Amino acid sequence: MSQRLEQEIQKFTSRLEQSSSEAFTVSKLCDYGYQLTPKKPKLTPPDGKSTALTLMAVTHGDEVAGIAILNKIVDLLLSDVIVLPYAINLALANPWGSRKNRRFVERDLNRSFGRSAMDTLEDKRAKDLEPLLKSTAYLVDFHQTIEPSHRPFFIFPYDERGFQFARHLAPDIPVVTHWGGGFSKDGACSDEFVNRHGGVGLTIELGQKGFNVFSEGVGVQVGLKAIDVVQSYLRQESLEANEEEAEIYTWAEVIPYPEGEAALDEGWYNFQWVDEGQRLGFVNGDDLKASQSGPILFPKYIRESSGGVRPKEICRIMKRVTAEQLGKD
Repeated sequence: MSQRLEQEIQKFTSRLEQSSSEAFTVSKLCDYGYQLTPKKPKLTPPDGKSTALTLMAVTHGDEVAGIAILNKIVDLLLSDVIVLPYAINLALANPWGSRKNRRFVERDLNRSFGRSAMDTLEDKRAKDLEPLLKSTAYLVDFHQTIEPSHRPFFIFPYDERGFQFARHLAPDIPVVTHWGGGFSKDGACSDEFVNRHGGVGLTIELGQKGFNVFSEGVGVQVGLKAIDVVQSYLRQESLEANEEEAEIYTWAEVIPYPEGEAALDEGWYNFQWVDEGQRLGFVNGDDLKASQSGPILFPKYIRESSGGVRPKEICRIMKRVTAEQLGKD
């Protein structure tokens, strides 16, 4: 993968910095972050925003399919297959982690936005990216899961505009959302940070990490649809979406990683169903059992790609909700 990875990173920077287009100009905002502005824009971003849409990849360094997704979108823009109606940002968030085949180098970048600390590479990178994220009206952040996932899914802090954005982008893709607090106590995720600053942020998980045709295909489709949907928003066109077409989930339980000797049994994957009382793994020689039934989300193992660091949580168990229940206790 390392050869393709380097080719994709180099392609991203060289195509944007060296190619010319009669349709748009390219401005470098930060390392691996660019703004593409139409020479004859049809639409302008909402008041207070300089960019209508940001597409971002490798916020976690080893979730590399997003780089290929952005490159495919750039190819379509440069070949004039897609006409850019307004300014967009494209960014590789943590290619340093990508080159190490690591989720992050020193600290999880997706828990580092909005912090004052400048102690780690990721803290400094978050500060580089924050002006770009503050300036955008809409964000789609392309992610992949650590363990297998048999379907893509949106995940984001609940906001009515964000939920509608997800449904307009891909009503057949499940939504996992949450409210009443951030995803993590360690710091803000990219979508949460955008929401705090008046934008609409979404993350889409595209299956298990790595380059693969499925993840890249779904990601390109969602990225192109985002350009189209935001165009409709800026034109104040009415869009319809079936809110209940695909499942909606939140988590019923977040299971902290137990103290002592503990691990999940190998083989758990995202959206795998677990029954109440079913064994999940072990803790200090005893069975670790599910306290309720539901689909598993983000099963965690101590992996080399995460630096062998003990995760804060071992997994989450989800519950299905309706659109009417969103945002309510």
